[in-house]
Amino acid sequence: MAKNYVELNTNLEINQTAIVPALNGRQGDNDREVGFWIKEGKFPMDLSNKTIKLFAKDASGVVKETESINDRTGITAGRFTLLIQKEFYQAVGQVEDSFIQISDKENGQIVSTIPVSFTVLENKMVVTQTQSQLYLDTVQKTIDNFNERIKSAGTNLEVLENAQKHLLSVVDNINQEFNSDLFAKTKEDNTFKGNNTFEKPIVAPAGIQGKADTAGQADEATHAISADNADNANHAEVADKLVPENDQTVNYLTVKGEIKGKDKVYIHKYFDDSRNIGYIAKRYGNSVDINIYNKNGDAKSPLSSNNTIINSDNGLPAGFRPAEMSYGSLFGDSQSAILAVWIDGAVSSNRSALTQENYWHLNGSAHFTTNDDFPE
Repeated sequence: MAKNYVELNTNLEINQTAIVPALNGRQGDNDREVGFWIKEGKFPMDLSNKTIKLFAKDASGVVKETESINDRTGITAGRFTLLIQKEFYQAVGQVEDSFIQISDKENGQIVSTIPVSFTVLENKMVVTQTQSQLYLDTVQKTIDNFNERIKSAGTNLEVLENAQKHLLSVVDNINQEFNSDLFAKTKEDNTFKGNNTFEKPIVAPAGIQGKADTAGQADEATHAISADNADNANHAEVADKLVPENDQTVNYLTVKGEIKGKDKVYIHKYFDDSRNIGYIAKRYGNSVDINIYNKNGDAKSPLSSNNTIINSDNGLPAGFRPAEMSYGSLFGDSQSAILAVWIDGAVSSNRSALTQENYWHLNGSAHFTTNDDFPE
């Protein structure tokens, strides 16, 4: 269904008021949708990034205000619809004063104010009528938001109470298991009936009593199980399975988790004093970052005819070169360009138009992967 729009002109004389029949309503009307078309003289007004509000002082002298735009599809051509709340239709009679205000969203500056007029009709079908009340939709939105937060807080409190009950149940189960024979206790005698694995060394100040299955002649088990006492295999057949120190060789090695080394970062720097252009290249693993810059704010000469910034002789050395031609971004004071990094280490731009003047405050960057060996 096509919408009807009331044309309002920002060029109204100071003593003129636009009568808007579409705003007329009866007591009890609510969310009445009214379309407006704002023009500056003969031309539609672009309302992008504008705040649009309807202010009214009704027949009882009570102030109302709303900015509840419902349809913004034609906002660039000055067309929109407003939802008028029931508070605007409380006091019977013509409003004392009313206007549409257009202001800039960024700085709040008022762009235009257009006086409008409308009338509220009595609704005799309504049994009771409330007294006209102050209505500011910004305040109402704050109240609604507060009520929603209170509701959410109540829900969150209920969730927290349920979580606390669950936690108490878990703790109670743990206490029951601890008091049973499922756990070893430090101040009581314990009997281990199953297979047990100890990942750390066993420390026994009074000695280890009994026979070891893996060492038939280990009756003298008071000897600590270590590499130092494993010279005689009759005392410990598991010596070849112990974790070695330094660069020793073992027959069996079990690693739980990952074996990690230190990450290495390699940095290469180059600066051409004759052109006042340089770069810094950093390598992390197989990844390389390169940053182009001019140290003193301007380049001493423009790009060469083939758009080369840094030729291969002075470009990225082995260890920093891309596995395939890679691209990044390059910026000057007044132009931007694509930064190209070649597999021979040269660096160039796609714009020969980057003249010396456009080369001021030059900066650029690129990120790529290399297959080169690590730099030494």
